[in-house]
Amino acid sequence: MDEKEALLTINKDDLNNPNYGTKENPIPVFKVRENLPDSVSMKKGEENGWNVDITDKQFKYNVEQYLTYIMPKEEFQERFEKK
Repeated sequence: MDEKEALLTINKDDLNNPNYGTKENPIPVFKVRENLPDSVSMKKGEENGWNVDITDKQFKYNVEQYLTYIMPKEEFQERFEKK
């Protein structure tokens, strides 16, 4: 990925959370896509270069895995459970 521009999908709350963003506790990235014009992206596949775009199904799976196994229970409750 050296010198490549990429589009990352992350949780905005994680970006603003001071507990994330270190080497020990990085901000989770749920989706990565090479930033190319549409006309180039459509012609470019793994055999021609770097391409890690994922499907919506894979994205949903990544988020579910993060919420289930990685995010601490206390943080999940604080963010999503009604008080």
